[in-house]
Amino acid sequence: MQFNYMALGGTVLYVNGAAGNIAPIYTTQANPRAAHLPQFRVLLGDKILAANATLGGATAPAVLRMSEKIIETPRRADIGWPPELGQCAAKSPSGVDLIRIPVRMLAIGDTVMWGAPVELFCEISIKVREDSPFRHTFFFGYMNGWLGYLPKAAAFAEGGYEPRTSPFTPDMERHFTEGVSNAIAGLREPTGRN
Repeated sequence: MQFNYMALGGTVLYVNGAAGNIAPIYTTQANPRAAHLPQFRVLLGDKILAANATLGGATAPAVLRMSEKIIETPRRADIGWPPELGQCAAKSPSGVDLIRIPVRMLAIGDTVMWGAPVELFCEISIKVREDSPFRHTFFFGYMNGWLGYLPKAAAFAEGGYEPRTSPFTPDMERHFTEGVSNAIAGLREPTGRN
C-alpha cells in the first residue's frame, strides 16, 4: 500500500510487520468516528517520523546483499496441509511431516529487511531484531503468501485462536528465531562497514 505522507515530502511504502498477536482496539468500533483513527496520526505517525530521522541519507553507492533461508520445522499432526502449498511441505528422513518456510533477506548498508509468508507474533520479530548485527532490522509479514500464524512458544499453552489454528508446533519459535538470526548475521559485510 502506498500513501502520500506530506511530512516526508513524498510517497512512502507501508508494510505490515509482525502483527500476529497485535490488533489496535480502535479497529473494533462499529462507528469509525468512535474508533479515534485520526489519533493514529500521532500515535503511529510521529513514531514513523522519528524512526525515519534515524535512517539518514545515503553517503555512498548502495550495495545490495540478498539471501534466502529455508527453515524446516515439524508440522502439527492434527492440522491438514493444502495440496496447493506442496512446495512448502516435506518429510523428514524419519517420516515426520515438515513445513518449509522461505525467508528472504535484503541488506542495504546498515539496514536489513527480511520477510516470510507467515503472520508472525511480535516477540519473535523483536528477538530477531535484538540479535541482528545491523543498525536497522525490519520484518515484512505475509511476504509471498501466507502459511498461517507463527506464534511464540508460550502462546500454545495460553491458548487462543492463533495457536489453535497454527500449523506449527511450539518448537517453531526456537527453530525460526535461530535460523533467521543466523542468516541475517551471514549477510553482514566481512569488512564490518555496516
